Amino acid sequence: MDYGGPSKVEDSILHPFDHPPYLLLLGNEEADAQQWENELRARGELDTDREGDHVTFYRNLRVFLSIKGFYEGDLDLAGRNWSRLADLLKRVCDYLPDFYSVCTLAKEFTTNEKDSRGIFYIDYEFSDEGVQWENFRKKWNISSHYSFGVFRQHTLEIRDYLQETPKIQKLYLCDLPPEILDRVNQLATIEQARLLSSTCRQLNEVGRRYIFRTRSLTFELPLSLFCEASEADREQALLSCYERLLSTCNFLLEHPELLDKLLHLKISASEIQFLDGMRLTQVYQAFSDVLSSCLSLTTLTIHSLELTSQLSHLISSLPSLKTLELRDCPLSDDFEALFSSGGTFAEWKSVYNLKLGMSTNARKRLPDNALSIILHILTERDAPLEVLVLEGLGEAEYTLFEQISHSFPGLIALTLIRRASPRQTRNLTITWPNSSWEYAKHLEGLTQLKHFRWNSDDSTSWSSAPLRRFEEGFHDKKTNTSSSLSKP
Repeated sequence: MDYGGPSKVEDSILHPFDHPPYLLLLGNEEADAQQWENELRARGELDTDREGDHVTFYRNLRVFLSIKGFYEGDLDLAGRNWSRLADLLKRVCDYLPDFYSVCTLAKEFTTNEKDSRGIFYIDYEFSDEGVQWENFRKKWNISSHYSFGVFRQHTLEIRDYLQETPKIQKLYLCDLPPEILDRVNQLATIEQARLLSSTCRQLNEVGRRYIFRTRSLTFELPLSLFCEASEADREQALLSCYERLLSTCNFLLEHPELLDKLLHLKISASEIQFLDGMRLTQVYQAFSDVLSSCLSLTTLTIHSLELTSQLSHLISSLPSLKTLELRDCPLSDDFEALFSSGGTFAEWKSVYNLKLGMSTNARKRLPDNALSIILHILTERDAPLEVLVLEGLGEAEYTLFEQISHSFPGLIALTLIRRASPRQTRNLTITWPNSSWEYAKHLEGLTQLKHFRWNSDDSTSWSSAPLRRFEEGFHDKKTNTSSSLSKP
């Protein structure tokens, strides 16, 4: 007695590595059971008499839960429609007479075992030594994991439901106007939009314009390969990762309509250094080909990929790019020369949000003079930054605050993360050398600032006086300073 229901809708083009949502109850559990049986079969440990028994367990249970869901008004993505209910009821009507005939041979008795409440378990024995129950189980494809008592309990429960009126679904998601469905996908995350688009063709058509907005090109290997695997296994994993990455890039290049919709791209290549020269060149070329075709790209994140002058020029050719994040990216010699001259930032004129996290300083405090050079280059090139994040500050003296204030009066958001010592490797709340209001007066030039975050621990400041001084602009401080200077 199993209920497979309608087939799952799959779209390998949308998400070749992700499984679409299961339309039926216990779909995930059934898939896990099938995978478990496949693993047992591959190891030669699966009992042929119980083949498919794990999967059948969940299919049996799905029948009872589906009927219960129809009468309680809570089912699954397949919906509560008449045709589905009619199929279930027909099956149950054929099943019940056979079940009642087995019940006439069952005799209830109390076992010596108790449950967690201290109540003795109830079990059943058959006058024909269970022959009819076994025949009944085979006829209705009942898993051997079920005892007669458990199956009897499920059957009596749904029998009571059959006396009530089912709650047939009257409104479906697809019944909503197209503009509302479009708005739902617009507000959904990429993962949520992909799940919705996987359920049916209509939602797929609506979701396609959103599910391609974000994509990742990743060349990463599991950490376990470097700890436990043999050299041969690592080489094979490296080759598989290399081939999969090139296949993904080629797929995107063959479908320019996908690249035209791409707004956010992340390129991560933390283990790319293990490739030989020829394959490394091919991976860089694949990244470059994809990047040069993303003319609508607004956000680009690059992680652990060597920055070259060629890559810098390629980034500058993206007309719609607004946000650029570079993480742990080693610098080539030609890029360092371009960086020192300020040419890099001169090319990135369209970038409004820039985040730099270089590998050489990932776990060190960055001195103010190093930051001052970067800020100076940005200022000289009129970089139109609106959001600035400085993470890993070592000194954070007033002069740095003043430079930020004078150099970027158009900043809308500013984040400052200071580290207490060179040994600090995580961003934590710490005590800064001076009071918060003393730093604030050095940022008075940021008249457009709307969002400010820093990792200062202000838990010891219980007074609201600093807030008043923030709002008033520290006029009394300026007055006192000027009067004291005029005195002999």
